[in-house]
Amino acid sequence: MRSADLFRRIDAGRGAIVLTVTNPPFIPVIAALRRRLSRNSFVLLVHDVYPEAAIQLKSIGQGSVLHRLWRVIDHFTLVQADRIVVLGADMGAVLASKMPPGHEQRIVVIHNWADDGIAPVPKEQSQTAQRYRLVDTFVVQYSGNVGLSQSLEVVLEAAAMLATEGVTFTIVGEGVNLLHLKAAAESRGLRNVRFIARVPHELLADSLAACDVALIPLARGMEGLSVPSKYYSALASGRPILAVMDPHAEVARSVVDDDCGLVVPQWDASSLADAVRRLHTDPELLARFGRNARQAFERLYTRDRAISEYIAVLSSLNDAARDDPIQSGKRLH
Repeated sequence: MRSADLFRRIDAGRGAIVLTVTNPPFIPVIAALRRRLSRNSFVLLVHDVYPEAAIQLKSIGQGSVLHRLWRVIDHFTLVQADRIVVLGADMGAVLASKMPPGHEQRIVVIHNWADDGIAPVPKEQSQTAQRYRLVDTFVVQYSGNVGLSQSLEVVLEAAAMLATEGVTFTIVGEGVNLLHLKAAAESRGLRNVRFIARVPHELLADSLAACDVALIPLARGMEGLSVPSKYYSALASGRPILAVMDPHAEVARSVVDDDCGLVVPQWDASSLADAVRRLHTDPELLARFGRNARQAFERLYTRDRAISEYIAVLSSLNDAARDDPIQSGKRLH
């Protein structure tokens, strides 16, 4: 989201508003210090909850010097923030548990969004599908960062179970886990797993259309610490969702509530393979999930909806009343 879209309707007479995100994780403390030393307002947008996410992914050690220092910095940053925007209620609950009593009232839930240019396109019309010869096979696509928070190893196990059933898994993107996955797929001789380089933004809509099902994974233990943003683009593309995550995760619950796909635990390759078989052999179910996915996007996850909620948050801040209630946007409580 461009800053102009957020600030253009804010009354300039209300003073400066500093909005920062948690990635990279140590940037927000600069805004918190500025808030402490000035009359500027500070809004923190939380993409991932640190240091808990780093601990969960074993990027840092539990109880290490870095962990202890990070906790102190994190607490200072949260207390200084006038508003804390989170991507889901589960994430809000995690942050509320880290804050002093009463500070949870500053937490606001604003879900992420997808680009308005992404729309449902039949797979056979996708240039990406044509280029990689994906039109005549049933394609399950993961598109996004190939990192540690996705636990994509289960995809390779499911692919091995479906090797002779006309199913192809595509992994589109780059990241720290990509070479490991490529080596693992090669060592197992998985010819039904394809790795495709990350596409530029202007080709994203076409790339997302090069599949029958969108795979949305989340590693075990990351519930409430991170929200897979590729979920919203998959909905916009009108693709049925295969949520590979804890069934109690917020995105998993959304998939069930909106009837736009299936949910399987991230550690259960057999259940993932069975879910793919079910979608592969039931075109009516596949079509229903796809329609419902697009409807969920249009109802809940558009760019205009997100911008209006951010504007409401920023407009609520002024020098006279730091803790005024927010009239728009979804408060945590």
